[in-house]
Amino acid sequence: MSFYEDTEVSYDLFMSELIPYLPDVPELVVTQAIRNATIEFCEKTRYLQENVSNITPIANIDWYDLGQYIDGTYTVVDIIEAWYGDVLLIPKSVEQLTKIYRANDWQTMQGQPYYFYRRRNHVMNIVPRPSFTNPLTPMQVLVAKAPTRVSTTVAYPIYEHFLEQICFGARSRLYGTPGQPYYDPKAAMDYRKRFFDATNEVRERVNRGLTRAAVNIEFQRWT
Repeated sequence: MSFYEDTEVSYDLFMSELIPYLPDVPELVVTQAIRNATIEFCEKTRYLQENVSNITPIANIDWYDLGQYIDGTYTVVDIIEAWYGDVLLIPKSVEQLTKIYRANDWQTMQGQPYYFYRRRNHVMNIVPRPSFTNPLTPMQVLVAKAPTRVSTTVAYPIYEHFLEQICFGARSRLYGTPGQPYYDPKAAMDYRKRFFDATNEVRERVNRGLTRAAVNIEFQRWT
């Protein structure tokens, strides 16, 4: 992990792009809009990714809380890729697993895991359950993450590369606040479209895969 990837910056740094256009908005309100836009950006684009490594499979345990392996100011929003040793785990829905294991109760099966599903964003359930605890065959999981609602900072690359795009989202939220002197529904719609277009473009780039080299921020994912 490089200094560039590991650095966190305050949401306050985004303000210089907003205050000139919204001088009457309290700074607390601006910060909240920036935070919410940043969270939405990360959730939609899957840009921020982190490798969670060396998760020890435990006998007869099928669920693993991935949130405990990442910084507490972030939350898991997606699982990009998961490995059990050298076996790539395939994502399946509960309905798909029921069809695969027609003659068995897959929720109680033990053996070599081949699949995973999620009941919650940060919890990965593997199927079948491991039949024994084996620290020599750790799980490796690549997750997409977003800042939490109580965060005060975000990873530096988000600020460096997407300052303008994040501010599109923040301005849309602020202009769309009824009863305020800065309420402007037309401007809110305009900036919402700019934000929507920007997030779609970034998500497409992430899906195409820009690199596989970074540890904390990666872009390759499977579908």
